[in-house]
Amino acid sequence: MTAGESYTPFIDYATDWMHAYAYVDYNRDGEFTNVLESDGRSLGDGSELVSYSAYSTDYTGGATGSWYNSAGKSLGNMAQGNYSCNTMTMPAFTIPADLQSGLYRMRMKVDWCCLDAGGNDGSDGTNNQIWANGGGIVDILLNVTGVSDVPVKACSYKNGTMWHGRSQITTTALSAVYGEPYTVRMEADEDYQPDGLVAFYKTNSTTNSGMLITKKASYDTESDCYNGETSVFTLPAEVMYSEVTLRGMFEKTTVAGDVNRDGQISIADVTALVNILLGKDDAEPHEYDHAAADVNNDGATSIADVTELVNMILGK
Repeated sequence: MTAGESYTPFIDYATDWMHAYAYVDYNRDGEFTNVLESDGRSLGDGSELVSYSAYSTDYTGGATGSWYNSAGKSLGNMAQGNYSCNTMTMPAFTIPADLQSGLYRMRMKVDWCCLDAGGNDGSDGTNNQIWANGGGIVDILLNVTGVSDVPVKACSYKNGTMWHGRSQITTTALSAVYGEPYTVRMEADEDYQPDGLVAFYKTNSTTNSGMLITKKASYDTESDCYNGETSVFTLPAEVMYSEVTLRGMFEKTTVAGDVNRDGQISIADVTALVNILLGKDDAEPHEYDHAAADVNNDGATSIADVTELVNMILGK
């Protein structure tokens, strides 16, 4: 099917006195939600019950009820001897124009006066169980050609940022292309470097087709999809199916105590640390490594770090 187009469902059934129902699991959560307008005469917004041949909100069994189809057309009142409600003819329905491309589960049902996708179990007091009446349910898969946009966002990020082209990936979703590889450039903060990328992505279940499940893919800087020269991860096409959430991983590159960035720990680092404490290196870019100045790793730079650094130099 194609998003935005209309289709008329049809079930070939041999007898009268039954009704036909069609459902599409638009949100792909494994359930079919039915929504009626407040007057009970037609489908409401957001309904995954997309078409039905007849239904009555005041049917109590026998020759009762005022009947309508899913388009709101009156099929008469059985109490007045009008039995045009005994029909399997379903009205056309339209696939939402903004529906994503992908697989969707559709359900076709033969039943009597029941909107529940699981079928009438007789709990309405009419004893019209779907199995006793010779009804049935068949599920099929729709391959919908629709919107090619896949939302991509960050679930969290610190110590660096992620970019696609010139657009930063934040908690506000960007639009990617369905079924195409996606590049993520890692931009580390000062004293950090890229360490990995985690992708949480929704994809079609292999055991319950037409239902979305969330999978997790983790990539480190040794992965084939990472280019160390450009700091870019390229996510494979199969990840770009429905919705993607990314977590960028950055690791600290500083060595505690190597304040002057010369690759060794010496009395020169004590001098650099004291200069930081005296406010002589406040302007950016910093001459010294302020992260490495937190020698005791307590989250702050103080005279206690000078003591710790001297002890390191003395081998204490």
